[in-house]
Amino acid sequence: MVAERLRETVESTKVPWKDTEIGVTVSIGVAYWEPGLLPDDLIEASDVALYAAKNQGRNQIALRSTVQTQESMRSAAPKEAPVD
Repeated sequence: MVAERLRETVESTKVPWKDTEIGVTVSIGVAYWEPGLLPDDLIEASDVALYAAKNQGRNQIALRSTVQTQESMRSAAPKEAPVD
């Protein structure tokens, strides 16, 4: 996966800082487009994946489909009170 190779490359790169070198890591959220979905759906899914990667800890990759994102948003939405 491209994201994993990118994560490994960043992790193995040392960045000069002052009189030393420091290590850097990256968390990446990956989503994939599915036919019939809007570009905003893809952006939203990748954003959800990024936050999932960050919540798992540093130097992580998380993958989410737009379908997973839409389902999780529906289940997290507040429930409407029954109307009498």
